[in-house]
Amino acid sequence: MNHRTNDLLSQALSRWKNWVPEVYSNSAEPPKIIEKLKSGKTNESFIVGFHEFKAVVRINCLDERTLGINRKREDFILRMLRHKSFVPKIFFNDKDIQIREFICGRNPKLSELKISTYREQIELCLNAIHKIDAKSFEKKCYLTYVKDYEAKLESIDSKIICAVGEAARVIDESHWSPVIVHNDLIPENMILSGDRLYLIDWEYADFAHPLTDRLRIYGEDDCRLFYANSIVNALKILQDGVDYMWLKLRARLDYED
Repeated sequence: MNHRTNDLLSQALSRWKNWVPEVYSNSAEPPKIIEKLKSGKTNESFIVGFHEFKAVVRINCLDERTLGINRKREDFILRMLRHKSFVPKIFFNDKDIQIREFICGRNPKLSELKISTYREQIELCLNAIHKIDAKSFEKKCYLTYVKDYEAKLESIDSKIICAVGEAARVIDESHWSPVIVHNDLIPENMILSGDRLYLIDWEYADFAHPLTDRLRIYGEDDCRLFYANSIVNALKILQDGVDYMWLKLRARLDYED
């Protein structure tokens, strides 16, 4: 654990009375670190707790702008989703730390999400998210998003940049209304608890194209049931291209560390 992580984690635990649910606020002792969760590619997370209460403390990475993360937007979107049963309760959230409800469960396998029981839950989640009116918010400009990533990379295959830029232009010029999208809806950001599904880590969330999350989970063939081939193909090229650039940025940051 580096000094920053240690300091922020200690800070979160020392101020526990500001964020634990009221029913536990009379405890004589502060919560303790129970275990570190398997690190994702962006942040560090820890299970903390006392008695029967547990929470997850997420220490946010320092490289949010480089990686395309907008913490203020994440907080805003989480507030919009705060009454949704598939989003764990947020106890505290700022630019450095997020503390959320601990959900006892496991990450699903990608293949499981195509089983009817789990697919139905995914569909219910996506439908509930898309019903939230996001039309008044500025929709994502994909070309700007791609160029922002490109500017942060010292060298990148010009053919990839050309293809991704053209795909971004196709999406930007097509007709669609923005919805809230998770933008990183992979099994690692889902928790299966009993027969319930939860979606976590909304740091890449945005007001974007409604096919975004579906494409990530189910692929192009499924999306072609809803949109024209040209749009689905462009979104796929865009998604793969941004993933490629993100991984190159992540690798560079790891090397610099």
